Parts: sequence; structure tokens; C-alpha cells
Amino acid sequence: MKYVNLIPLIIEIAKMVEVAVPAGGQGKAKLAFALDTASAIYDSQEDLRSSWKDKNAFLTAVTRTTASAVALLNAAGVFRKTAATQ
Repeated sequence: MKYVNLIPLIIEIAKMVEVAVPAGGQGKAKLAFALDTASAIYDSQEDLRSSWKDKNAFLTAVTRTTASAVALLNAAGVFRKTAATQ
């Protein structure tokens, strides 16, 4: 599985987490969930492990991609700021 194929999945995970936990100030917990999910995907996909020998490098890439996706979705107004985050 190529990393580029995971980008839509990473974006969908970010959206699902935001729907599940819309409260502001939960960014670290939301990212932890996304990374736990990515770790489970990595552990279960032989082809992903064969193309990414270093799990930490994979999770770093997922972290950066998630941050970029969240920033884009915030800028696009997909994620609405709650009173707690303003």
C-alpha cells in the first residue's frame, strides 16, 4: 500500500474524530486517536510494513499529514470553532 493511497483515509479519520469529539481544546487527544488508528493499520498491513520499514517514520508522516489536513479543513470552514476554542 502506497502512502499516497492513505491520504484520503487520513483526511476521513480527521473528519470522523472531529464529528465524534467536536469540543475544542482536544487536539492532542484527537491526534492520539488518529495515531493509534494509523499504528493499527500499519501493524495489520504487510505491504505497508514492507514499504515503510520504520514505523516511527510512518507515524511521523501520518502526524504531519494529519496536521496539514486539519489546517486545511479548518481554513475551509469544515471544522467549526466552538466557544471553548475561540
